[in-house]
Amino acid sequence: MQAGRELETWKENQLLFYRKITLLTRKQIVSKNPLHTMRMNLLAEIFPGARFIHITRHPYEVVPSTIRMWNIVAEGYSLRKGWRSPEVAEVAGVYGLSSVRFSGHGRIAVPGCSPK
Repeated sequence: MQAGRELETWKENQLLFYRKITLLTRKQIVSKNPLHTMRMNLLAEIFPGARFIHITRHPYEVVPSTIRMWNIVAEGYSLRKGWRSPEVAEVAGVYGLSSVRFSGHGRIAVPGCSPK
């Protein structure tokens, strides 16, 4: 029961966040959050008309970049005390899972440009 309420709160917060950005900028939103690849079904529920663009990069570029980003975020949120830098296999697993999640999703912004 608690997890269901937390999910609904997350959805409400996402909607509110993007509404505020839209009101401030008066522009269409393009979110480049790579973690949203794992949340496309949820985002499609919140934004029924959303289209998704998936840009793939070679894992040799993505994995080191992701490790740096995770370390920067950990430092920014003061998680350094108990933080251990992720290993290549851990990040590669997340990268692979996100690619699989996207390839199974039907909402691609430009028909014919689906992932290979």
